[in-house]
Amino acid sequence: MKRIILLLACLIGMATTLPAQRAHSTVKTTKVKKQREKIPLTWGIRAGMNYATILNAPAGKGVIGFNVGGNLDVGFCNWFHLQTGLYLSMKGVDAEYEVRETPLPTTVGAYVDYEVHHYYDRFSPIYLEIPVLASFRIGLSDNADIQFGVGPYIAFSLGEEQLYDHSIYGRWVYQKEEEIEPFDFGLQANIGASIKHFYIGVGYQIGIPRKKIWSIDGSGSYAEHVIRTSNAMLNVGYNF
Repeated sequence: MKRIILLLACLIGMATTLPAQRAHSTVKTTKVKKQREKIPLTWGIRAGMNYATILNAPAGKGVIGFNVGGNLDVGFCNWFHLQTGLYLSMKGVDAEYEVRETPLPTTVGAYVDYEVHHYYDRFSPIYLEIPVLASFRIGLSDNADIQFGVGPYIAFSLGEEQLYDHSIYGRWVYQKEEEIEPFDFGLQANIGASIKHFYIGVGYQIGIPRKKIWSIDGSGSYAEHVIRTSNAMLNVGYNF
């Protein structure tokens, strides 16, 4: 009789303990699952300075511009994030070119000596730009880290500008008039530091070669140039 009572007591204890363990295990699993499914999203504002140019452009020099926009950060784990955003960015080039003014002939086959003039054009389009960067983090403390980012970007020009827009009737120009596509795309790399809500960093963009322009040398021969954009950036920002 005592054995039967002990057996019944054991069975009742197991019946009450197992559901409680299963419920506790289910709650714990659900919490872990929710934590895994939760991906932190942070956003911030960025502003800074550009030093842009067009590589392989005849007589091209760099121009100082600006960049401003919003940043979106998607964190998958402590060391890997995905960064994107929407920016306004001014790029371009300062172009120096030479014009030879040639008057009409006074007699057949005879020309007056020409005059050489130097001119400067600034090509400075403003782009609407979207980068998509894989961002790797090295934590320095709970509120500070170093960030390394790399990935593609694509940009769309907000206006219509021409590179070397100076084909003038009656003048011999070193560079011909050329239109640039209204978009730019290439690769971008960033390195920066985040301290609490504040961010500071530098970056570099290089466009994919895609456009050919022509120039004329002193002998009147045409030369072909395959160009690409180049842009060095300095950014500061605030993360919300």
